[in-house]
Amino acid sequence: MRTTLIAFCLTALLPALAVAGSYGLEPMPAGEATPVQAAIADFDKHAEGRQKFSGRIVEVCQNKGCWVVLEDQGESVRVMMHDHKFDVPKDSSGAAVVYGQLERKELSDDHRQHLQEESTRGMEVAKVEYRIDAFAVEIADGAAE
Repeated sequence: MRTTLIAFCLTALLPALAVAGSYGLEPMPAGEATPVQAAIADFDKHAEGRQKFSGRIVEVCQNKGCWVVLEDQGESVRVMMHDHKFDVPKDSSGAAVVYGQLERKELSDDHRQHLQEESTRGMEVAKVEYRIDAFAVEIADGAAE
């Protein structure tokens, strides 16, 4: 009975513990991250080359974990895992830092519908959205909700 209880407790905790960590194709470089809101407000400055960005994960692709939406002070950006070569856990949430290229992308109606279908929150997908082509993602400890 005691062994079963311990196994049950560990099984219940593992998904939450597994979310925090580093994911990607490259190690996260040193240095400060720019909050998503500030990066969007000064887009031209932050769209030059790869940089670090921070925010709170508010949505994750429920098909594979190949994208997340980061939010900061009412602004959001979709983070696409570079060339679908890595994923994050589908239950990821909370504080995160990403390393990649910020861009503004116009989406076709078909692509918008595809993203909407992968959404958990049923958020309307804008015709034009800010994106980060990510090479590294770090999710803070205790990020699972």
